[in-house]
Amino acid sequence: MQLTFLHLLLLLPSLTNAIPLWRSPERKKTPLVNHADALYTATVSFGNNQTFQVDLDTGSSDVWIRGSMCTSWPWDNSCGIFKRSLDTRDETLERTRHTWKTKYGSGSVHGHVYRGPVTLGGVTTDLNFGVSVRERGFQSTGDGLWGLAYPAINQIEGGNWVQAAGIKSFAFYFSDNVNGDFGELTINGVDETKFTGEIQYVPLIEETYYEFAPDGSFVINDVEIPMTGTRAIADTGTSLMLLPDDISDQVNQAIGATFVHHFGLYIIPCSAAKTGPAITVNIGQASIVLTASEYILDGGNGQDCVSGISKIGNLAHGGRSPQYILGDTFLRAAYSVHDIENKRIGFAQAVHPKGDKGLVGAGGVVNHEALLAQAAADRIVDDIKQGFNDVKESIKNFVSGDKEEDKGASL
Repeated sequence: MQLTFLHLLLLLPSLTNAIPLWRSPERKKTPLVNHADALYTATVSFGNNQTFQVDLDTGSSDVWIRGSMCTSWPWDNSCGIFKRSLDTRDETLERTRHTWKTKYGSGSVHGHVYRGPVTLGGVTTDLNFGVSVRERGFQSTGDGLWGLAYPAINQIEGGNWVQAAGIKSFAFYFSDNVNGDFGELTINGVDETKFTGEIQYVPLIEETYYEFAPDGSFVINDVEIPMTGTRAIADTGTSLMLLPDDISDQVNQAIGATFVHHFGLYIIPCSAAKTGPAITVNIGQASIVLTASEYILDGGNGQDCVSGISKIGNLAHGGRSPQYILGDTFLRAAYSVHDIENKRIGFAQAVHPKGDKGLVGAGGVVNHEALLAQAAADRIVDDIKQGFNDVKESIKNFVSGDKEEDKGASL
């Protein structure tokens, strides 16, 4: 779906089948790098081992990478903010006669369709994928986007990696930036060390997004706020947890957050990260507890932070659109399992270990894959921070002056 925290801050104020090289049913794992709780990237390769850091997105289906000829709008700089782009002279890649265009909640991208080998988590397959020539709204997506949803919403024919690679399931563990450990994508299985209790599943409504019925509630300080509506998705490409506007008001009022119209977000004192109430999210038989430090995001000035829970607003339009987008704010607390074979999604309480960044494992063994992922991702951090700093400065100036606000609700 691609709505990062930075995207929301910037935008809301104006607010057939590929033939695989081989298939692998065995469980495989790959580390995910947490960028300021706003973006999680994995190391992937295209063609003859051209490696990149991309955002894994369960809210879309296409795979695309930034092209060397990519341009962006002058005020946007989606192409220029990151230095990596695909070398299409690679002899293992073939340009097709097709072009493609995809729209996301945060922007759009279009370009040429290529075909060649792509690899994620040790799983390689031939795939049709996009090479961008024009981007808007992708300042913080790494070097490209790797869609993981169903083929029904693909814009690139023969471009669904999950289907082409014969993936039966995958599971996400999103690290907590406070503790700094690595996240993890597990393909064709789960990692029992990353969650506690049983994984509780709910059936998918249809094979597009990983969409399910929001049968549950939010519980804060023993006060229950029932979920309404008919559709919800768990979306790794969205930074925040987006709720129907009225429910978002109730939840944020309960945690002490104030809605600021200028930004379209809720502001909350940073001190609440240590003292704020927990939020229990009930979905079917699953109960996921979000601590205050998990749903409160750094606002940049040490005093005013941002609630990781916000209004879905105009994104919920029409009867088939999700009313709930459970993004990274929720997924940091929940271990999520996308069971493609059985058409269901499951959740369990994630376990976040204290200690190092996961670079050294048991017995002092160095996690070389994690080291490489960190090194490759380091070049992204400064660019993301620069974008955050610009927005944070606006927040700092705004909240320190006169502002129009309403406790927990829109005026």
